[in-house]
Formats: sequence, C-alpha cells, structure tokens
Amino acid sequence: MYKEAQKYEVLTYARFEDATTVDISRLPQYIETLKANLDAGFPIIAGIVCYSNIYDGVNGIIPLPNNTVVGGHAILIVGYNDN
Repeated sequence: MYKEAQKYEVLTYARFEDATTVDISRLPQYIETLKANLDAGFPIIAGIVCYSNIYDGVNGIIPLPNNTVVGGHAILIVGYNDN
C-alpha cells in the first residue's frame, strides 16, 4: 500500500490567504480565485471550525454557528454550484 501511495506524492502546493482575514470588499475576488482553481481541476483542501450546533443540521444544511467550538474538520472542495 505504501508503494501505491508513493505514486501520488504531492510535488507542489499553493496557499490561499486565510479567508477569515480577507477584506470584505475583496471577498468576491477571493471567491472567484477559488472557483478558477476548481475550474482548472485543482481540488482545495480546507479546514473549518465546528460548533456544537453542527449536529443540528438537516439534509446537509448546517445552521449558522453558535459560540461553542467543539473542534475542527478537514474538507476537500472539488467543485461548486452557483445555482
């Protein structure tokens, strides 16, 4: 299994600026940059903060955060839907 994984070694990566520090006036440009990278076939690895009400989600829709952090979660973004 290790030999198989070696075939998929990451050779390069790029880092986006932290979305929590993006100036709100630049947010549309930031989102377009993310979408352009997805359109080019590059997946985006991200981390999100999880709040206690994450478990209150229904049908994949998670409510807005409350103030009780319970941990974090890694996600892989591979596409988007503007509809």
